[in-house]
Amino acid sequence: MGFARVLGPLLLALALVLWCSATPLSIRPSESFQPILPITPPHCTKTSIIKSTLSHAAGDDSLRTVLMNIHIGLQTTVCFRLDNGSSENASIFADVLKSKVPEQGWLHTLTLTQLEHHHPISQQYEFAIPEVTFTPYKNISYMAVKLEQPSTFAVFKYVAYDYSAGRWVEKDKNTVRVEIDGRTQTRYLDRWHRIELSVSAGGRASRQLESGMYFTRSNLGGEMDQLRKQPINEINENNFERLGWFRKDASGHFNVQNGKVKMQKIHLAKVENCKEQRSQSYLDAHHYVDKNDPEVSRYLTYQRYFGLKILVEKYRKK
Repeated sequence: MGFARVLGPLLLALALVLWCSATPLSIRPSESFQPILPITPPHCTKTSIIKSTLSHAAGDDSLRTVLMNIHIGLQTTVCFRLDNGSSENASIFADVLKSKVPEQGWLHTLTLTQLEHHHPISQQYEFAIPEVTFTPYKNISYMAVKLEQPSTFAVFKYVAYDYSAGRWVEKDKNTVRVEIDGRTQTRYLDRWHRIELSVSAGGRASRQLESGMYFTRSNLGGEMDQLRKQPINEINENNFERLGWFRKDASGHFNVQNGKVKMQKIHLAKVENCKEQRSQSYLDAHHYVDKNDPEVSRYLTYQRYFGLKILVEKYRKK
């Protein structure tokens, strides 16, 4: 039925594979248009890198692959170069890069920007909080969803910089989303498919939503705001002790299932003066807003957002 996204922290193990050959790379015309303000690369996090080199033949040419194993945490950045710019012998990849290519002196950065939990939604319906007259309270409705166990995704931001004419120039960038719940996942970072990213998780995320029923305020665009957990009816339940019993049907109208019988149990009207057409209402409600009470704020505590609100008119004249 859909997915709900939640963020959380985790430690990941990465493997960067650099495919290096002598083929020059084309530069996009848009790269000549740089921002007016100077570009500053992100802060590089100090981390240990285990590097290994593999050689194999590719047709008539010899192709070598550099493999870097890195541990990275949330909001940290790993930086590396294909050439340190001093000399071919001083390059950490001097044995790989036999000929100059445009990206050889660039500063490559990889940032783990966020982690996402994508919860499968197994139940969903729209409900409202009624007035005594049975219209949505303040014309506000809410979406109830039941979340199952999530899938965890890591989001990386890759940027490559070149230092030219006394300033940093952005040469390549990409955002990569990788699922990390199962086996190791592999994605390409650069647009030339020369830098490959392999991701494996070092355990479960330390914070994630529990499975169960949640609700959020309905929006016209269908997007969900922050989810709130509260005892709430599942799609096949109709319990007045929980939210979600006054819900929208297939025709788009709000109603109470079997309401003619059940509403008599929670709402009792007593006539006080028939001539003056004055009556008193009794409601079986745990949390409510009294329309005629000047101190409405005393009811609007924590339960304003989470509890059942029913509008009570103690004395109603016709």
